[in-house]
Amino acid sequence: MYPGVIQIETTNRCNAKCTMCPIGPQMTRSRGIMDLKFFTKIVKQCQGKVQICHPFLNGEALLVPNILEYFAAVKNSNLANVLFTNASLLTENMSREIIERELLHEIVFSIDGADKETYEAIRIGLNWDVVRENVSAFIRIKKELGAVKPKIFIQGVSEEKELVEKMKKIWSEKDATLSRCPPSNFAGQLDRSNFKPKKNYCPRLYSHLTVLVDGRCALCCFDFDCKVIIGDLNKQSVEEVWDGEILADIRQKIKEKRYDELTLCAHCSELGEA
Repeated sequence: MYPGVIQIETTNRCNAKCTMCPIGPQMTRSRGIMDLKFFTKIVKQCQGKVQICHPFLNGEALLVPNILEYFAAVKNSNLANVLFTNASLLTENMSREIIERELLHEIVFSIDGADKETYEAIRIGLNWDVVRENVSAFIRIKKELGAVKPKIFIQGVSEEKELVEKMKKIWSEKDATLSRCPPSNFAGQLDRSNFKPKKNYCPRLYSHLTVLVDGRCALCCFDFDCKVIIGDLNKQSVEEVWDGEILADIRQKIKEKRYDELTLCAHCSELGEA
């Protein structure tokens, strides 16, 4: 068996310190960039078996100097390639090459805020004017080329109605779909206050495999410091990790609601609604 989605952390370095993200202040593991050959080896294993690749995780993928070749490796393995980026490093040349070479199926621009003051207070270290221009240029180039791919999404985490409406006004006219990412407590690593798990099923454990920059496989995308290691692609295949005893045991414990035996899941907001 194989996952439907494989998330591969091309880098865990980031050029922003977003207020809703624990990666900057709390991540203790070493920062780095995944070797292209190793990345290619992983995606080749997924050819014809996995549907979607996310070539990013706890970092900004565009910090990888030759990131377009990573995207090309995904394309050559016939996986749908979906990128999330803060767009701060997205040049016009890079945008044009991504679109002309059809390297991505979808691109999701992570943007919170509809004006400079709000945006830069949330996405600390980034420049609203630069990001807005980069995203607008990408949309413009796609139109100029008459391209179908990639689909373009603007995603934020805010639930504030006024802010959401302002974002719609800015981006709806630019052929981009506005979406929202529900806030998470990162498996209790951000907030455990008065939390009690209720569900006995987590869809992520049946759909997504999370591969970190060093090849180890974390429990899920919220396990940013790899506190629960379910496998290691330096020693195992994708199939061996996915069908392995460690993940099977965790799935069974959740099914039986044995929360006291689960390091992270017991505190995760994903299990918070019955």
